[in-house]
Amino acid sequence: TVEITARDQQLTIMLNGERKLDYTMPVARRDGKVAMWVHSGSAEFLEVDVRELIPDLNDLRQRHVTAINQVQLAEARQVSAQHEVESIKIRLAAERAKHCGEPEDVVRATALAASRVERQVAVAKLSEEVLAAEHFLAGVRASSTASISATTGNSAAALAEAEKTHSAAKQKLAEAQVAVDQADGTYTALGETFPNSSTGRRLALARWITSPQNPRASRIAVNHIWLRHFGEALVPSVANFGLNGQQPSNQSLLDWLATELTNNGWQMKSLHRMIVLSSTYRQSSETGAEDHRQVHPVQQSASFLANMAADPGNRFLWRMNSRRMEAEAVRDSMLFVAGSLDLSRGGPEIPESEAQSNLRRSLYFRSTPNEKAGFLETFDAANPNECYRRQESVVPQQALALMNSRLALEHARLLAGRLTEDAGEGDALEIRRSFIAVAFETILNRAPTPAEVTACQTFLERNTATAGTVNLAVFPAGGESSKQAPATVAFLRARENLVHVLLSHNDFVTIR
Repeated sequence: TVEITARDQQLTIMLNGERKLDYTMPVARRDGKVAMWVHSGSAEFLEVDVRELIPDLNDLRQRHVTAINQVQLAEARQVSAQHEVESIKIRLAAERAKHCGEPEDVVRATALAASRVERQVAVAKLSEEVLAAEHFLAGVRASSTASISATTGNSAAALAEAEKTHSAAKQKLAEAQVAVDQADGTYTALGETFPNSSTGRRLALARWITSPQNPRASRIAVNHIWLRHFGEALVPSVANFGLNGQQPSNQSLLDWLATELTNNGWQMKSLHRMIVLSSTYRQSSETGAEDHRQVHPVQQSASFLANMAADPGNRFLWRMNSRRMEAEAVRDSMLFVAGSLDLSRGGPEIPESEAQSNLRRSLYFRSTPNEKAGFLETFDAANPNECYRRQESVVPQQALALMNSRLALEHARLLAGRLTEDAGEGDALEIRRSFIAVAFETILNRAPTPAEVTACQTFLERNTATAGTVNLAVFPAGGESSKQAPATVAFLRARENLVHVLLSHNDFVTIR
């Protein structure tokens, strides 16, 4: 039979009627909670009986003493809080004097006051500890006096430990009281502080990273620059540049470009200029007799077949890679050819919801993992979570975005109006040919082939005839009303449709 009695901070345990433990708990037991557990073993309880202790005269006296002790501790904590508030005010005044150009004597006086009051806070807090230790020691002494011989050894050890704690707290308090009179003007600054001079470690790290003797950083930079210009990096595994990644297609070229970059003081503009003016960059992406180089078609075809057999992936750049424009360039090009692109610089980010109406450059639109412009996302906009390379995709939604978005429809109509001013207002055959030529040169940056001229003429004729026999109804694009109304004249509506088709042409979004 185990009997456990808990009276405030006093804990007594009886085993089969024999007192085994008298212990004064540092904190009084919380009302309404009973917990029992066994260490290093197991126990089976046949019966558990919890009874409320009826307080006797000693219990009431002990509760009275405990209440008085709690009031004293609360008063001590109040004094500490008042000193702490005063310390914050004086330290704030000292910080202002030090950093706001006050006279030296004022700075010294406020610093001395801040140092003294901060040490007074330490005295107040240590006074709390001494008071709590005194209360605990008194409780242990009362418990030791009431204990019987079976627990005398445990009570003596507890009393010795309580006396030791009380003595140590009093010693700390005495030292803190002496320190108040020895205040030297040092105090804890408010908030985070930084040294007046740098240690130079970050500068040393930056110099080591960019040192010619450490070519990794320059090689990575060159690899990224090459990727942006050619669509494929010298080291294809851009996100894994190292021993575990792929080998470069041209190690000597990578090293030479990295050396040029560091020798020019990391000036990337000169490196860009060198690349775009090179004969490699200025190669055509065409693969047949339409190549811009003046080579006999038979010889050119044989050369193409030989290169294709030796390097089908064009890793060694025997011709230029054709690439799709980046998402931002697709949108900006559409606005630019129509004369609508706002080229103003700077300013805050623009909500992604305005991508169909705002005419600023696309790089100013907000781009986060959760907030992306739909039109740009369709054309594989940059991933905000990484900066290695963009993933390109060819999906039907891209063609649908160019055909059905309000942005494409409005600017096709605007551009058709500008091109009509250049080609002429009439609908004669020569004016149609002139409109087709100027449309191709403006939108696709090349002249149309004879087959394309014929197809476009047929398109204009059929669209003009169709538009002349039906009601030219206006259908909103993308679920929104258009700001640019379509033409009401049949041949002008046909020209708008042709421009819209050319904006959806593969060559418009392709860099060759």
